[in-house]
Amino acid sequence: MVNRFVILISLLFLSLLVASCNYNSDKQSVPQHLVTKIIPKYKDGRIVYSYEMTKKYTKESGLSIIENGFDSIFFRIWYIYMGTIQVTDFKKQEGVWVAEFHIIKLGLDTVNNDLKVDNFKSSKISPKSGWDFFINKILSLNIMTLPDASEIPGYYDGMPTDAEFVVVEIATTTKYRIYDYTSPMLFPEIKEAKAMEDIMLFLEEEFGIKRLSNF
Repeated sequence: MVNRFVILISLLFLSLLVASCNYNSDKQSVPQHLVTKIIPKYKDGRIVYSYEMTKKYTKESGLSIIENGFDSIFFRIWYIYMGTIQVTDFKKQEGVWVAEFHIIKLGLDTVNNDLKVDNFKSSKISPKSGWDFFINKILSLNIMTLPDASEIPGYYDGMPTDAEFVVVEIATTTKYRIYDYTSPMLFPEIKEAKAMEDIMLFLEEEFGIKRLSNF
């Protein structure tokens, strides 16, 4: 009888602990039914690969899941080249901007014949010109409103095999959207690609983070 009571108390404590953890982890999310998700599709109706890919690596690396909304504003920039991914997170919490830089190393999953996260490192960063200047500038570069490359006619024509990928995720209290550009530096004649490249150059300048292909 005593053992059964101890087991019941232990289970109750465990359930309360889990509930407490869930409460804390969900403090910065919003009800999913209130969030509009804008996820681009290819002409054949398939969801863009960047969404499936970032969703997989977000889960495997333990990054914050932002597609269900964020209680202020959060934007995440992925830079993917060969077997390494650079991820920069910017979020506004209680009126204050903070940023983190993540490095993800990929390895081969021999069971599923796919790539998987092998190593993950994070560090806190801040812009050299201050947050007010940084946010005003990056917003003026249209990071919030750039279209997905799939919406630009002919963008993928003649794409190199060793291409780089830039993926942007944006989450607010009411909206989530994702878009991507493959090797935007190769298309300076396309205004949207040039804007994306200008954003990446600005990040390098403000945070001293060189893209992998520039090492």
